[in-house]
Formats: sequence, C-alpha cells, structure tokens
Amino acid sequence: MKTNKIILATVCGLLLLSLLPLQAQTNDELRLTIDQLRAKNKSLEEKNKKLETQLRQCRKKSNCSELQTENERLKDEVDSLKANLTALYSITIAENKTALDIKDPVFKAYLLRYCDMDNDGEITTWDAEHTYVIDCSIENKRALLKSGSQPIYSLDGIEAYKNLKKLVCSGNEIRLLDLSQNTLLETLEADECSLKVLTINENTELKRLSCKNNALRELDLSNNPNLAFLNVSNNELNIISLINNPILTKFYCANNGLVSIMVSSNAKLKVIDCSNNDLNSLDLSNTVVDSIMCQNNSLTFLDLRNNRTISYLDCTKNKNLEEVLISPNCYIETNKNKKIRYKN
Repeated sequence: MKTNKIILATVCGLLLLSLLPLQAQTNDELRLTIDQLRAKNKSLEEKNKKLETQLRQCRKKSNCSELQTENERLKDEVDSLKANLTALYSITIAENKTALDIKDPVFKAYLLRYCDMDNDGEITTWDAEHTYVIDCSIENKRALLKSGSQPIYSLDGIEAYKNLKKLVCSGNEIRLLDLSQNTLLETLEADECSLKVLTINENTELKRLSCKNNALRELDLSNNPNLAFLNVSNNELNIISLINNPILTKFYCANNGLVSIMVSSNAKLKVIDCSNNDLNSLDLSNTVVDSIMCQNNSLTFLDLRNNRTISYLDCTKNKNLEEVLISPNCYIETNKNKKIRYKN
C-alpha cells in the first residue's frame, strides 16, 4: 500500500514539473506536451481507479482513513492536471490563429460564411487546418451567397489549407492556380475558369481531375499516380502524357489540338473521348476500353482486335478512315459509322 502511494506521488510531481517550461515551447512542442500530459493523465486516472477499488475493499474490513485521505488528494491532483491541460490546449489554439491574407473579396466572403470554423469573424491558419472541402464554384455561390454571380479572380491563400481533400471552383475567373501545397487533395473540379496555368505536380493523392473548358496549353500529370478520372476537354493542349497514371479509367480530351495520345501505360482505361483533335493514330491495344469516341480526327487506321469488350464506338468524320479491325466476339452498333468497313 505504501509503495502505491509513493508511485502516485512521484507521478503527480513529474506532471507538475512538466508544466513549468511551456511558455518557451514552440507550437509543435506544445502539441507534443499535450499528448504526453494526456497519456500521463490517463495513467493517473487508472491508478486512481485502482486506489478507489482498494479503498472500497478496505472499508469492508477496517477503518481506512489514511487511504481515503490519499484518494482525495489524488483526485485533486487529477482535477488540477485537467485544468492545466485545458489551459494549455487554449494556448496552442491561440498560437495557431494567425490571420490569412485572402486578397480576393469574393473568396474571402465565401470562406467567412462557410469555413470560419470557430466563428470568430476571421479566417485563420486554425480554420484552414480544419477545413477539408471547399466548393466556391459559381453555381454553389449563387445558391449560398447573395454575391453568387460575382466571380473569384484569385485563390491566393489556398496554400494554407494543408488538409484540403476536395476543391470545386468551377465558373470563376482564376487564370493561375497553384495547388502544390495542398498535398492531400483528392478531387479537383476547376471547369470553365479561364485557367492558363494549373500546378498539381505535388498532388500525389489526386484521384479525380476535371479542368475542361479552359485555356490550358500544357498540363503536367507526371506526379499524379492515383488519378482515375481525367477531363481536359476544350482546352488548347497539343500533347499530354499519361505514362505515370497507371490506374486511369476514364479520359476525356475532346476539342483540343492533340496530335498524339499514348495510353500504352493505362491498362485500366475503360472510356476515352478524344474527338475533335488532330490524331492520325490511336493505339488502344493495351487497355480494357469499352467506350470509344474518336470522331472528327485524321485517323487512317484503327485496330481494335485486342479490345474485346467494346460496346460503343464513334469514329465518324475521319475522312481517310475506311476500315476498322475489330474482335470477332465484339458487337458494335455500326449504324453511326455505316460508311466504314469492319473486319474481324
């Protein structure tokens, strides 16, 4: 019994000593201290429970006033520790509440309305840390804000949203968008934004990207290995590399200036729409594609014998394409392409 009391007294002393140098600690150290104190608090509460159990057993046998006094003292220590933890947590939050410089007034109005997590009337680093979805598209703003018809011209400040998973900003006037600091981003919808530059080369978690109806002339997808859905239709792309996107399943790139598409590394590709480009060849032999839209190109030959699951094909308006090779087990609706001969 005396040994237990000595251990408990030692633990309490260590806990109190650990609180002394907090003011000199950094935010990271404060967080670590909080975690350590919580662990110690849990251990202390467990010891307190054991002591209460011993006290109840002792009461049945004899008068245990000394043990009861020790138990009450220990409860006071636990209450004091919880109070210190609460104060320390408040200090940590305050240290993290640095106001963000959001230059665009429409973007700031949206953030204040829907991403001010602590309702203090400011957009701070703490708010950014606890925001996971931002939908500031024109359609969403029109439904949510009176200023919905006003476009956003800049997303400066978005780099502070380190934990952002989804960003929807379609319909605005954002010509430059750098998301290299948003490394946890999984979904990006930036359609019809007048985009000329999109930087996503650090977004390794990105799974879905739609940036159609913009003015992009190049797009680096070399560091997006988890990309499964891609829509870059209606841009100004001449070339696009998909070599580092092995799990891509749906690819839409219609209405660009593409002269070639390499999908030999995209074995899981099921849907492709590359219509209205300037392609003179299309090799889909290493894919499991079942829907192909390649009309209005410059194709002269199309071999689809390895693609046995095709259910839809539109290869019209390829002036020099007269023959398509298909698998004998493949059924394709040919009415759309009735001027083209099909051979097994």
